[in-house]
This record gives sequence, structure tokens and C-alpha cells, in this order.
Amino acid sequence: MNTFMDFRICADNTICVHERRPVAEGETEDSKQDIWKILIPGQDVSNQPAVVQQAAEKLWTPEVISAFKTTHGLT
Repeated sequence: MNTFMDFRICADNTICVHERRPVAEGETEDSKQDIWKILIPGQDVSNQPAVVQQAAEKLWTPEVISAFKTTHGLT
């Protein structure tokens, strides 16, 4: 299972979540993989760490979600 490392709020109000795949038995330290997930305003974040859920709840107001969808042609 990937390990949550950190997250960032990007300029377009997306949340970028940083995870790391742990080194499995028989692999070298070079086998680690950094993974970035981009969560868009309004996306379900219920499977994300609590800190990410709290950030999304505060950041993603109905106005932010609507503006993001309009800007990116998602409406």
C-alpha cells in the first residue's frame, strides 16, 4: 500500500496528493516510486487522508467548484 507523504493546493484549486510506493522485498531502494494524484474541485475525497478531506472541505466551496468546471469545460 502506498504511503501518504504530503499534499499541495495548486493555483487552479486542485489538490495534489503525494504518495510513495514502498520498497518491496527483493527490491532495491531505487525501486521506490513517487506518485502524485491530482484531485479536482468537487471530486470525492472520502478515501483520502483526513488532512486532505479537511482541506478540500474548506477550499472547494460551491463557487470554486462551479468556476473550475466552467473554466475547464466540465459543465
